Amino acid sequence: YPQPERLVEVSEHHPVEVCEGCGVGTSYPAFLDLRELDVFERSAVATGSTFAWGDRTPEGESVPVYGASVSSDFFGVLGEQPIRGRGFVAGDAQPGAPLVVVISEQFWRARLGAAEVLGIDFEINGVPHVVIGIMAADFTFPSSARLWVPIRNGAAFGGRSERELGFVARLRDGISVEAANAAVRRLGEGLRERYPETHGGWDMYATALLDDSVDELLDSYMTLLGGVVFVLLIAAANLANLLVARTISRRPELAVRVALGASRRDLVRPVLLESLVIAIAGGSIGIVLAGWTVQVARATRAVYLPFWTDFSLDLRVAGFAVVATL
Repeated sequence: YPQPERLVEVSEHHPVEVCEGCGVGTSYPAFLDLRELDVFERSAVATGSTFAWGDRTPEGESVPVYGASVSSDFFGVLGEQPIRGRGFVAGDAQPGAPLVVVISEQFWRARLGAAEVLGIDFEINGVPHVVIGIMAADFTFPSSARLWVPIRNGAAFGGRSERELGFVARLRDGISVEAANAAVRRLGEGLRERYPETHGGWDMYATALLDDSVDELLDSYMTLLGGVVFVLLIAAANLANLLVARTISRRPELAVRVALGASRRDLVRPVLLESLVIAIAGGSIGIVLAGWTVQVARATRAVYLPFWTDFSLDLRVAGFAVVATL
């Protein structure tokens, strides 16, 4: 997103209701309070859910599509606009306004065949919505959303105790994340005093959206990396045992070579050469299988992959594979 260092999110924390150090979203009434803070240039909320898309299957069932309900300034806060059509405006969220939807380019191509859809009605949860825009394929915020509808009735999300909305804001020029966090915490303290029944014991924090996303991904990736290393060690131990057993079975041959005057280097060279051939063959097959698996993953789960999953075999991956194989 443009100037990602200016994007922050706000979460609410409670050591008992949630857990120590854990955060959840915020409520719609709290969003109305937060957007009045002068540290934010623009702000929005979003909540993900699964929608029933009216593109019916041969069995007569609607297609489930993961999407998000967002406030009208959602795309503006992130600095993104549709590649076709338009995004939401304040009038789209007004009662009585036509129901509209913005879809992702990936969903548009995979499900709708890249047909002309702007201005056309599609049923979402059984109600017609007009497609007004198409977002670029790499825009899938939040998580793996494929469509977005405007929030028309904030009261439908319940009161201050319903903390299901993700809050994101763009800081004003010259405002740091620390200053925004201080302002948000002061607001949280005021809400605890005014609404003790719903905000008692709750704290509010503002954090950089970029840092929070990276930390979340790093935790997941480090867990995956640990599993990969564990499997790699098992494979290496098994292969080592096989090579040792093969070398032991060749002891008579090696004894004959020694009797004919072979040096230690002469004995080691063919063993190392054999291991190198096995390593090159195994590593090459592994890279080929990885490339094939990536293609299968993209073909079968293209619509549902989270935006942060980039299964690409670049030089770093190939380099790591070569080093690990050797």
